[in-house]
Amino acid sequence: MSTQFDESAIAVRYLLGQLSEQEEKTFEDSFFADDEVFEDLKISEAEVIDAYVANELTDRQRKHLEQRLAASLRLQQRVAFARTFAQSRAAGKPVQHRQSHDELTPEPWWRRVFAVPLVGNLTPVGAFAALLIVIALGAVVLQSIRLRSESRRLEAERAELARDRDELASLAATERDRASSELRAAQQRYERAEELVKSLQQDGRPTPRKQPSTFASLMLLPGSARSPGESNDLVIPQGATEVRLSLVLLRADYRSYQVIISGPANKQIQRTGLKASSRKTITLSLPATSLPPGQYTVKVNGVAAHAKLELVNDYTFRIVPK
Repeated sequence: MSTQFDESAIAVRYLLGQLSEQEEKTFEDSFFADDEVFEDLKISEAEVIDAYVANELTDRQRKHLEQRLAASLRLQQRVAFARTFAQSRAAGKPVQHRQSHDELTPEPWWRRVFAVPLVGNLTPVGAFAALLIVIALGAVVLQSIRLRSESRRLEAERAELARDRDELASLAATERDRASSELRAAQQRYERAEELVKSLQQDGRPTPRKQPSTFASLMLLPGSARSPGESNDLVIPQGATEVRLSLVLLRADYRSYQVIISGPANKQIQRTGLKASSRKTITLSLPATSLPPGQYTVKVNGVAAHAKLELVNDYTFRIVPK
């Protein structure tokens, strides 16, 4: 049995291990995305497998193809079919030569697959070969359908994850801008109060005893870090009396929430209940004096039906000494 195939075809080079790592990755991406590339690969598989069964591959090509066969039950089934088909043709009548034009043109794979005698002329070997043809083709079709369905499902999941990531990044940027704006406004109020104190001192008037309070703020995303390159460390500035924590939620479909804050040595600092908000954030206010330096954890539970608690998200942050 003599089989000719175009060794320059990229699908053949892929099957015989003649592509670089980057070329293999590019071809595999196009294999799942392009139906035409998928069909070319099936045709090339038939050509290469026929050459393998006919012992027409080089040692290096045979070794690489056998590595692929060891990892693919589908390719093993196609090789078994090709061997049985070759044996049935060898046991039957010799195939007559075609016209010179046909001899110069490689015979399409589908003609070789369906080149089986009519049912009335089948020998036992031919009948067994025909049965194997039906089984092998059915397996190939089912495998193709499964691969395409899996590819579409993975693509849909990838797109959904990308949308969730973009939405979370946009929400985080909005919350950071809001917290930064509030911090700047509080700093400006503090500076104006200091200027007023200095003005009163210059006028000889008594200095107010109580300074306006300021606050420190921190926005937290689920997990151990807010975003790449940032940390969850918080330095409470001098004079700050309040710490505001903004917790970004991945889910906001509960009517109310329970928030538990634990500090160093796993000591519970605060346990509070909050009603649901239209935004995917929860804002907490804590006295600065209740947060000594150390590591802290925040656990947010959603209150489901019958007052059942379900974990929504957890967070970590650290108070750093000044």
